[in-house]
Amino acid sequence: MNLPEAFMSSDCESSDFNSAENDGRDAESDIKFTPPLFRQRYARVFEILMTEDATSVADFGCSECQALRILRNLTSVELLCGVDIDRSVLENRIQGLQPLITDYVCPRLRPLKIQLFHGDILKIDQRFIGIDAVTMIEVIEHLNSEDLEKLPGVLFGQLHPKIVIFTTPNAEFNVLFPNLLGFRHPDHKFEWTRLQFSSWCDQVGRQYGYSVEYGGVGDPPEDKVSVGFCSQIAVFRRSENRRLEPLAIQSVDCEPYRLIGEVLYPTFLKTTTLEEDLLYEAVYFVNLLRRNPKDDASEPNEHGSRVVRLEELKSYSRLQHTVEDYVVKLREVMRNSGYCISEDGQTVIFPGDDEKEDDDISCDAEVDGDSTDRSNASADGVIPAVSEEEENWDL
Repeated sequence: MNLPEAFMSSDCESSDFNSAENDGRDAESDIKFTPPLFRQRYARVFEILMTEDATSVADFGCSECQALRILRNLTSVELLCGVDIDRSVLENRIQGLQPLITDYVCPRLRPLKIQLFHGDILKIDQRFIGIDAVTMIEVIEHLNSEDLEKLPGVLFGQLHPKIVIFTTPNAEFNVLFPNLLGFRHPDHKFEWTRLQFSSWCDQVGRQYGYSVEYGGVGDPPEDKVSVGFCSQIAVFRRSENRRLEPLAIQSVDCEPYRLIGEVLYPTFLKTTTLEEDLLYEAVYFVNLLRRNPKDDASEPNEHGSRVVRLEELKSYSRLQHTVEDYVVKLREVMRNSGYCISEDGQTVIFPGDDEKEDDDISCDAEVDGDSTDRSNASADGVIPAVSEEEENWDL
């Protein structure tokens, strides 16, 4: 699923410098990012998590919950939590996380629960132990030295998520803000250079068994590329061979976070089997190809049939995250439904319109060495594609 177009559109009145996550209020007239920088950060975090298939995600320091409004579009996520120290902000923002009309028209395949918690991220809440992913978007620079020292032990040592994403200002970029005095935000306790940030991250990764990958958003001008991105990003991934020690919580209160609100999203009510869903979805996709001959995902053979790669079907499938070894399962379903599978097992043959009632054409005419009988399948009942939501992102 792609991000809502309204979110990433650069044609908007607000900029990163007058948003809630201001990166240079004194310099807002000097540099404009397209799209605005805060949108680029959320988009990059979304893209990273989309490849991780995380089912549970927590945004620490969620503030006005804008990241949550983006991350709720992840099809793999079933639990999405926001934690912040400002209770009033959470109470004001919970309404903006309610399902939209489109969420009822095209419900999710997986359940989704969004929870907002009031609490201190430096305290261990047992409900967050083993969560798949934690994001901290422009948060660590607000921590004093004592709290920054505590953070790795709590986050990596006790909660040990599979993936952690930090974004933080790149101090080297600040020279491009001629009117900027001091830090970009009055509450920032520090702003790191790329070397300072990577040194801290590398040390944390070595200590707690995580690999670290670096990136950023907010490109500098072409003649200033040496300063790097405006916001730098570190992605921590837990090593598979890391031994997870059992947690002995010393605090009397094992759940120090206080639940402010909870939102449940509508879920598609299944009346079909997984095998039927896979078949209907595959047939639906191939029918789309027939109506769009310019699409190069498949090519008709001499009989008018479509030869489609199973990997191509997987790339368009909304079910790929719910099926272990999708290609193997789809191959089995297609073969059991009478479709011709190539000898190497990588492609499937869909009959052309002129073949559907021609019983004299065999699979041998289409796939050498494959004599499997085939039958027609209906696309009725295919799960509709999720439409992109449109919202006003200018808060």
